[in-house]
Amino acid sequence: MSRKKKAAVITILVLLAAAAALWLALPGIVRAKAEKAAAERGFRIEIGDLELGLGKIVMRDVRVTPERVPVDPFTVRTVTVLTSWLDVTEVRADGMEIRIRGDAREVAGALKGGGGGPGSGTRKKLVVTGVSVEWPGPCGGEGRATVAGVSVTDKVRADSATAECYGATMRADGLSLEGRDILADAVRAEYHGFEMTADLVRASAEGELELSAGRVRAERGDLKATVAGMRATASRNSVSFEAKSTSLSAEGLEEDLRIEGVRTSLELGRGERESLKVRATAESVDGGYRSVTGGPVKARGVSASGSLSWGPGWTRPWRADGWEMKVGETSIVMSGVLEDGSWEASLGLSSESGCGGVLRSIPEGMAPRLEGFEAEGPVKLTLEVVRRKDVTVKAVVKNGCKFTSWPEGMSRKALRGKFSRQVYGAGGELKEADTGPGSAGWTPYGRMSKFLIASVQMTEDPGFFRNKGFDVQAIENSIKANIESGRFTRGASTVTMQLAKNLWLTRSKTVARKIQEAFLTTYLEQILTKEEILETYFNVVEFGPSLYGVGPAAAKFFRSSPEDLTLGQSLFLTSVLPSPKTIWFGPDGRLSTSRVKWMHVVMESMQKRGLITEEELAEGLAEEVILGGHAPGIGDAGTAGPVKMSPGGLSPDWSQ
Repeated sequence: MSRKKKAAVITILVLLAAAAALWLALPGIVRAKAEKAAAERGFRIEIGDLELGLGKIVMRDVRVTPERVPVDPFTVRTVTVLTSWLDVTEVRADGMEIRIRGDAREVAGALKGGGGGPGSGTRKKLVVTGVSVEWPGPCGGEGRATVAGVSVTDKVRADSATAECYGATMRADGLSLEGRDILADAVRAEYHGFEMTADLVRASAEGELELSAGRVRAERGDLKATVAGMRATASRNSVSFEAKSTSLSAEGLEEDLRIEGVRTSLELGRGERESLKVRATAESVDGGYRSVTGGPVKARGVSASGSLSWGPGWTRPWRADGWEMKVGETSIVMSGVLEDGSWEASLGLSSESGCGGVLRSIPEGMAPRLEGFEAEGPVKLTLEVVRRKDVTVKAVVKNGCKFTSWPEGMSRKALRGKFSRQVYGAGGELKEADTGPGSAGWTPYGRMSKFLIASVQMTEDPGFFRNKGFDVQAIENSIKANIESGRFTRGASTVTMQLAKNLWLTRSKTVARKIQEAFLTTYLEQILTKEEILETYFNVVEFGPSLYGVGPAAAKFFRSSPEDLTLGQSLFLTSVLPSPKTIWFGPDGRLSTSRVKWMHVVMESMQKRGLITEEELAEGLAEEVILGGHAPGIGDAGTAGPVKMSPGGLSPDWSQ
């Protein structure tokens, strides 16, 4: 063998030996380099098996211990590193179960402090598959969160994620990470009976959330709610919400409440006082709550806006400012302050279109008795209530409402002749009754005792001949008394308001009835004189079960006629109007001592007001008001009808 050939062979052998030595040393070099790269990213790793191949390095059972983030040590089943010459081109990791420890604040703080993560700081292509994540106690040490089927290729994806926190549960499917945004194809969440599903959810690292084509269902006790076709966006300080339709069912609703075309925006303000600005609109609202609407209604063009504010940590005072609710052409403005031991509130109602605008704004079906009415003229209501040591109430009513059209059956002509109306029978059933001037039992105003007219001014409506159907001072006193007692103890109905109710409305205590009553009161004051109002009132009001009109009442109670009623008899009849079913007479046909004393006090007040003279007062104080007009004898009740025993004593037999 020539010298040159020997040199070549030796060179090859040396290179092969060097390559063999390098090959034998390479696993150690790879381990050291991998451990160094991991340490730079805040991880300590221990490689189980390492296999070198052509253009790739395969590591199995890699134990990873995070040192900068609150994650328990975990094992990666396989890590494959693809190389081109000595350059790493791609890293593939498969099969790992990660367990996070600590709550959300601790994890966020660690990440914000530069915790890094797998692949952090590298530009090599990273492919991760078969990852599951478990996070116990993310909510202050409570709850649980999991992520399954995580993969990282050109983007981060996950098959599903679940979370349980503060009583709420959530599941999201088809998750992906696009830039700094997280997308989910479907989300389902539940919280104490409230259930939400959404077709698409987007959440950003900046705290923004977008939800579309969503559906929310809630059920708790008698309350059931559904929101369909929902789109919502939210950030740290604001929320906007749209829904194609919203339905609500609950005990007390006449039927399901359905709201179409809902748009809502919320804006949170931070500073010395936190605040929340709200704006909401709805194209239509269908449904009704019995105590408010009395039945199903339809409202169009409903909106509400305003702001709430409070001190640090939800401390008082709480304020509600600039609240305005619009229904059709009517605007209702509200504001208030709640402090420790005191509060104040204000309310105003008006319409740029005046009385006609308010009338047209009443939801369809809420005021059936006002159908066919048209009106014009200004109208405005303001109310201010302050409660500190005492309650103060200030009400202002500006009523320039003038009716220009009305149903023929409710006209002045109809009321000044014979007409039919509905009354309650002894069993509470409604029935038709004929009444009106010229009908049997009708008493004209000129044939009524002057004491009857004086008594009703004392017991029912002190300002009857001065007011226009509404007594503002009585309204203020009623609100004050009811707030102080914490329950309804005093009303503010005038004679005209009572007449409107007795002629055309039911006994139901609803907001709808009071709205109709207010308009019909104004209407009666417009078409009738004060004397005609009193005449109609005394002939239609109830003085006892199925006992309507002062003529039958005077005969039943006192064997008398309305024009011959004494002061005591007149005062008794007007005093029973608020509670006509109460039995006032004792077994001997006489009033109780306490009732007599009350009547004497009222008589003295009547004299001071000039409603009766001193001589008439003296006669009234000496009078003894007795059932049947005198102390009843055995089997003798005269035309007042037979007397029978009742739970409270003697009373006329209303069945006669």
